[in-house]
Amino acid sequence: MKGFFEKIFNFFFPYLCPLCEKEIQKNKIICDECFEEIASLLIKEPSCKICGKEKKYNHKCKNNFEFDEILGVFHYRGKILDLIHNYKYKRMKKFSKIILPFLINKIKILDGEYDFIISVPLHPARKRERGFDQNEIFCREISKILKLPYINKIYRIKYNKPQAKIKDENKRIENVKGIFKTDFDFKNKKVILFDDILTTGATLNEVSKILKENGVKKILVLVIAIS
Repeated sequence: MKGFFEKIFNFFFPYLCPLCEKEIQKNKIICDECFEEIASLLIKEPSCKICGKEKKYNHKCKNNFEFDEILGVFHYRGKILDLIHNYKYKRMKKFSKIILPFLINKIKILDGEYDFIISVPLHPARKRERGFDQNEIFCREISKILKLPYINKIYRIKYNKPQAKIKDENKRIENVKGIFKTDFDFKNKKVILFDDILTTGATLNEVSKILKENGVKKILVLVIAIS
């Protein structure tokens, strides 16, 4: 009898893909078409260690970041943009299950040994508002895979305007100045610094600056998507 009523319920209220609203099976998070599009947005190797983008013919990178290297998983457009937006702002934490396997596969190409993995933190007020810290969720999983300690020793001390709402690059840089601090001794440490998205790199650059000022020897930035 339970199966009969479940079929009736599913007929009138089918499971829909949250990204395109096509009908999907109960055990799926998104539809196959959306998953294939997300997979097509993977950054192919070799990628530039300075900007994280695919190396094209005559690739010349002019970025001048405080961090030493960067490794990105996806191009930030299309369905991956929708996925991350829903994950962060609509509390769809189940979307992390789609991203995580791609992220884990990517970190297999990491070179060198690192002491810690750390993340760009949310302000405590924003974390309470959102209900979770999306970067922390991924870092704890990566920590297990790499057998690398995850330490939460970077603090956001100012509640600044979200970078996503600022289009001008110079205003983005000003918006994150002086908003982070640390009381941890990072002398001669090599760290992986994780964030979800890199657009202008202003936030990651500011965190990297604080880390370098506190003794970090090398910073590898790891991001889900690069704009």
